[in-house]
Amino acid sequence: MPELELRALHANHKHAVESVLRGARVFREEEIRTALDVFEEALRPYEDYHMIGAFLEGSLGGYACYGPTPMTDGCWHLYWIAVHQAFQRRGIAHALMERVLADCSAHKVRLLTLEASGDAPAAPARAFYEAVGFREEARVRDFYRPGDDVVHYVVRFPPAS
Repeated sequence: MPELELRALHANHKHAVESVLRGARVFREEEIRTALDVFEEALRPYEDYHMIGAFLEGSLGGYACYGPTPMTDGCWHLYWIAVHQAFQRRGIAHALMERVLADCSAHKVRLLTLEASGDAPAAPARAFYEAVGFREEARVRDFYRPGDDVVHYVVRFPPAS
């Protein structure tokens, strides 16, 4: 099995990130546009986003974007995690999440949060989040549209000693 390489993303990866988002086949067009806007923001030198790409067979198979939540003390947010369908079931999402969690721990993060859709097609993503340690903290009914809740997840890190 080819070796998975995790490394920082740069401006020249934008089209590959778009390919991952489209190839994941779970995001709506407006979500893809928003993810690409966040990608652009993350490239600015004063922004505090972190972007990690998962490269397999020389191609970007997945990525994660996360970072400090403004106006909080020790809270970070996972903005995006996506794996192209052609690269799924190879451990990429788990490897990305391990890196995100390790980075949060190294930065003495108290809470890592994320938001997920509560609709049926997002059930596998929610199961993944729970499998890697996230717990549902809150749910707002009909948030995205009627019948599609927003589910707020959190990982709580042990207090720094």
